[in-house]
Amino acid sequence: MKRLLLLTFVLTMAGLLSVDCTRESSEAAKGAIKDAGGMVAESAKKVGEDTKAVAGTIESATTDATITAAVKMKLVKDASVSAMDIDVDTKDGMVTLSGEVSSKAEVDKAVELASSVSGVKMVHSNLAIHKK
Repeated sequence: MKRLLLLTFVLTMAGLLSVDCTRESSEAAKGAIKDAGGMVAESAKKVGEDTKAVAGTIESATTDATITAAVKMKLVKDASVSAMDIDVDTKDGMVTLSGEVSSKAEVDKAVELASSVSGVKMVHSNLAIHKK
């Protein structure tokens, strides 16, 4: 830094560099640095927002997978439900039951079991009754 100042002084004294030019360059450099700092801050903010969004998506997917597993476990543990014939899908806490069961009572029990799982917002039944 001292060398730059000395060089600037020598060139100015020799008439090869004007003081006004040096001040303008200095102001331009300050402006460029300020602009770059603003862009870095804006980029960092955007990265932070994107990271939060991805984390939210991962959390949502994990929660949905956990809900699906919990519903399946409840269905398997209940002997009055044909768990192997029921597919469970979860999206944003909304559970959809699909497949074929043998009675309306089985449909109602499957919906009741799914509804009892923590995190389930709603249960939609696409279960069809098929007499075996």
